[in-house]
Amino acid sequence: MKKTKVEIYGRKYTVNSEYDERYIDHLCGYVNGKIRELVLKNQRLDYADACALCLMNVADDYVSEQKAKSHALTENEQLSKSYKELHERLKKAELAVNELSKKNNKLEDEVRRKDNEIVKLKLSLEKTYDGNSSESSEKGSTETK
Repeated sequence: MKKTKVEIYGRKYTVNSEYDERYIDHLCGYVNGKIRELVLKNQRLDYADACALCLMNVADDYVSEQKAKSHALTENEQLSKSYKELHERLKKAELAVNELSKKNNKLEDEVRRKDNEIVKLKLSLEKTYDGNSSESSEKGSTETK
């Protein structure tokens, strides 16, 4: 443990702590600031009253921060739960999209095959029609001779 000399509201103390001296000085600055606020509002406060009221204010700050922390943790848990639910929904949606994409690809392949079949049937029909036309015209020209 380190010994650090501090001054709180004009009184000197030696603090035994494992914390860094800068951190201890920071804490003393906070406490001195709180005491100064109280004394500026009521200059008749003696040292003990100023320290007691400062302790109440610091306790209030602490409890308020604990409530805020608790609220933040609760909100964090809710957000985490929502995130997990949304992530699961996203996975399911991605799977559905993949399945629909596969079905779409199969249907597009089927459409291409049917289009090719239609083209072949049209060509076959045209050949048959052209063949019948030329036979009719040959029959017509042989009949006129």
